[in-house]
Amino acid sequence: MDWKRLFTSVEAVRLTAWRREFHRHPELCWQEAWTTARIVEVLEEAGIPILCGPQVIDRRAMRGYSPQQAREASARAAGWGASPAILARMEGVTGAVAVLDTGRPGPTVALRFDVDALPLQELQSPSHRPFAQGFCSQNPGVMHACGHDGHIAIGLGVALAAWAQLDQFAGRIKLLFQPGEEGVRGGLAMAESGVVDDVDLFFSGHLGMGNPSGQLTALYGGALASTKFDIAFTGTSVHAASAPQEGRNALLAACSAVLGMHTLCQDAQGETRLNVGTLHGGTGRNIIPDRVVLEVESRGATDQVEQRLFQAALQVCQGAARMYGCQASHLLQGYAPCGRCDEELLDPILQAAKRVPAWSRVVPRGRMDASEDVYCLINRVRQHGGKGAYLGLGADLAGRHHSAGFDFDEGALLAGAQLYLSLLGQFLGC
Repeated sequence: MDWKRLFTSVEAVRLTAWRREFHRHPELCWQEAWTTARIVEVLEEAGIPILCGPQVIDRRAMRGYSPQQAREASARAAGWGASPAILARMEGVTGAVAVLDTGRPGPTVALRFDVDALPLQELQSPSHRPFAQGFCSQNPGVMHACGHDGHIAIGLGVALAAWAQLDQFAGRIKLLFQPGEEGVRGGLAMAESGVVDDVDLFFSGHLGMGNPSGQLTALYGGALASTKFDIAFTGTSVHAASAPQEGRNALLAACSAVLGMHTLCQDAQGETRLNVGTLHGGTGRNIIPDRVVLEVESRGATDQVEQRLFQAALQVCQGAARMYGCQASHLLQGYAPCGRCDEELLDPILQAAKRVPAWSRVVPRGRMDASEDVYCLINRVRQHGGKGAYLGLGADLAGRHHSAGFDFDEGALLAGAQLYLSLLGQFLGC
C-alpha cells in the first residue's frame, strides 16, 4: 500500500469548497433533494457507480415522510440547479450509496455519512464565519448546525481518492450518504433496504461532539436508544362561554399528559430521558380546543429501558385523555437503538490513526450521551456476521452543536478523510 500516494490524493481545498457548498444548501429530513442530487452528480462525473432514492431506502420504513414536502424540496432543488434527470431517478426519495468494486476478492467495507440539516435560522453576524465569508445558509430557517455538511465533504473526498487509487485495494467499498439522521429516521429506512447486508466491516463518525481538533475517539459508544413520537389529543370544540360543559378540552388533557410524562424518568436498570419538545393546538381564545399535538422523545441506556419509558408515556397520555373525556393516539416518527462498538475493531482503528499525523491524540473509548440511528445500520451488519464502530472526529467548535452560531475547524476535514482512507487500506489494501 502506497500510503503517501493514497493520502495526497485527497485535497484540503476541495474538501473545504464542498463543505461550504453544502453549508449554503441545507435541507431537512427527507427533503435533501439538492443534497442527494449534488452528491450523485459529483460521483458520477468521476465515473463512480451510485445508487439513489428508492434503491437505497425502504419506503415502508420511512417515518415522518411528506409527499408534499418532497415535491417542494425537488422544486427547490431544481431552482438551485440540481440535475432534472437525477431528481427524476430519485422519485422523491433522498439518500445515495456509492459502490466501488475492485474486481478482486476481499471483504466489503462500508462508510456512512449523514447529510441532513436542522430547523434553525443561522446566525447573521460578522462574528459568525459562514456569514462573514459568504457561505451562510440560503434556505431560511434551515441550517447545517451539527457538521453533516462536513461529513458529506469527507465522504466525497474519500470516494474520489479511493476510486483514483482503486488498484491499491481488494474487495468492495460502499459509501452511504444517509438522509434523516436528525430525528433518527433515515438509518432504519436505509438498513431495511438491505444495502448493508453484504457488509463485513462498517465505520462512521462525527465531527466535534466534545473532541477538540487533533483528538480521535476510536470507539464512540454509549448512544441512548430513542423513540420519537407524536401524540394527538382529540376532544370537542364549543363556545367557551355559552356551553363549556359540552366541550372536551384537548389542551387540558395534553397539559396533564406533559406534566405526567415528565415524572417518569426513573429506572433502576439504566438512565432515561424524556422530553416534550412542542405543543400545538387550539384555534381561538373563546373556543374549547378540540385538537392538540405533542412532539415527544424518549431515550434510555438500553433498548429495554427505553421501551419501558415509551410505553409508560403512552399510558400516561391515555389516562390524561380519559380524565377530560378525550381521545389520544400516537404516531411513530423515528427510532434508534442503543449503541455499542465492536471491541475487536479498536486495534485496527488505532493502527489506522497512527498513519495520519493530524490525529495527535487518540482516546480508545468515549461516550456520546445522545442518540444515533447509525446503530440501525451497525446492528443490521451484525445480524449478517459483520462488525461496526463509530468514531469521534475531533474538531474545535464555534458555538455548540444545534445552535445558530455553530461552526467547526475545517482542518478536521482532511484529517477525517485520511483516517477513513487509512481504515480502507487497513482492511482492503493489497
